[in-house]
Amino acid sequence: MGYGLSKGKLSLDLKYKVSRKRLEAENKLVVDQLTFGEKVNSPDATSLPVNLAVALLKDRKGRIDIDLPIRGDLKDPDFKYGKVVVSTLLNLLTKIVASPFTLMGKLIPGGGDAEELQYLEFDPGAVAVVATELRKIVAIAKGLEERPGLRLEVTGTADPFRDRQVLALQKLKAQLLARWQQGKGISKEVDLPIVEEERAIRELFDQQRSRQPVAALAEGAQLPSKPPTIEEMRQQLVAAMPVPDSDLRLLAQQRAEQMRGQLVVDGKLADERVFLTEVDLTASDHEKVRSRLNITAGQ
Repeated sequence: MGYGLSKGKLSLDLKYKVSRKRLEAENKLVVDQLTFGEKVNSPDATSLPVNLAVALLKDRKGRIDIDLPIRGDLKDPDFKYGKVVVSTLLNLLTKIVASPFTLMGKLIPGGGDAEELQYLEFDPGAVAVVATELRKIVAIAKGLEERPGLRLEVTGTADPFRDRQVLALQKLKAQLLARWQQGKGISKEVDLPIVEEERAIRELFDQQRSRQPVAALAEGAQLPSKPPTIEEMRQQLVAAMPVPDSDLRLLAQQRAEQMRGQLVVDGKLADERVFLTEVDLTASDHEKVRSRLNITAGQ
């Protein structure tokens, strides 16, 4: 495995059946309190993340239960029982570490689909997790409770298209409200009346348009037959509103903190088992914004 063994107890429950040179073997392995020692250099060591595999399999009592069925043709000269056992075990470990959330979903009844457990969703522009995601937070936390050797990495995400649009709209609304409050001499927080909002949109739209040079019309082109609607003005103002990457990065960081908070408070996970990673500003084609979760072995 690439590590020395510090301690551990192995128990075997073996059942073998041979019929017409066909082997059917049921191997139940129970490893109690398996603890690795120092890493050793060996040409036979596996490249698998052994610590993660063990952490995924070891329950909160320190036990690892593995069912390892073996089938083979004893007449086949290439059939070597020892090699088949090792190969089957490595295949099992490979599947586990390749998709740790599959195991996580199986640990808790109704825990959810493995793919869905790998992320939490947000409405564009929002910091709070979508309400329907709470069940996943609880399921993940319960799964990690069953596997104390694991920890969770949280990656805050912001979509440069969907989030930027909503942040621009939020900035526009804040700007319109500030202009109205300043004009009315209002300092307390109040909602902007719809009539006043529409008036402020017209004023800001006309103001910004007057600052822009009028492009020469191409030969045969005509001016718009009617003025833009309030909604069209709003959309153009939103499109012109600058939203730097620093705003997206801040939103992603706030989402990561929100996820960690809910995993610790609602999921009752120990704070030291939840880690934040570098934020991700990659666009996606999903309706909601998805922030990734990743399972790793504890130190």
